[in-house]
Amino acid sequence: RDIEVIYNGVDPGEFNPGNKNLYGSEVRKRYGIMEDDFLVLFVGSGFKRKGLEYLIKAVALLAGRKKIKLLVAGGGRKSGYGALARRLKVGESVIFAGNVNDAWKLYASADVFVLPSIYEPFGSSVLEAPASGLPVILSRECGASEIVKEGVNGLIIEDYKNAGEIAGKIEMTFDNEFSRGLAEKGRLLAGEYSADKYVEKTIDLYEEIINNESI
Repeated sequence: RDIEVIYNGVDPGEFNPGNKNLYGSEVRKRYGIMEDDFLVLFVGSGFKRKGLEYLIKAVALLAGRKKIKLLVAGGGRKSGYGALARRLKVGESVIFAGNVNDAWKLYASADVFVLPSIYEPFGSSVLEAPASGLPVILSRECGASEIVKEGVNGLIIEDYKNAGEIAGKIEMTFDNEFSRGLAEKGRLLAGEYSADKYVEKTIDLYEEIINNESI
């Protein structure tokens, strides 16, 4: 065996569905998001690589069908993306939070997490979101897509550039029952990648390497 893959870990104590009752309304008030807005969450730095352009276009396609908002958290040059949102007439629906120190609160406020990355090795957010009880939509290019079962514990975007496909996946989560099922199965999936298990697997790997070298 030449390569051992150990995925990121997530702290289920910090990121959990119970945060919704604690922080959901607080965050929405902070950013001027109404309780009946359907909130799409994007978390990540490097907006171009993570496909923010295509997500904004998808939100624009949905704006006429749903009272929808997009909350963008993370570092990146927002000017071009803000201009894109305004051109698509969703400037007021796209909110840039910048870098935040309380990401667990943002997950608590949202209805769905979307990451249409052009390239993504794995990313902590793809475990934090389901651990927080959010349904997750990822591009096929996200490393985490290999642990997601389409329509069971998440949704996969096959073409990250296709705003219509992204919009269609988001629209599927408008169905409360379907969305709840994705979230519940996603939460179980995230539980398999807890921070404790991550540490345990890392220690086991080091011990295996040390033992092999001592032979």
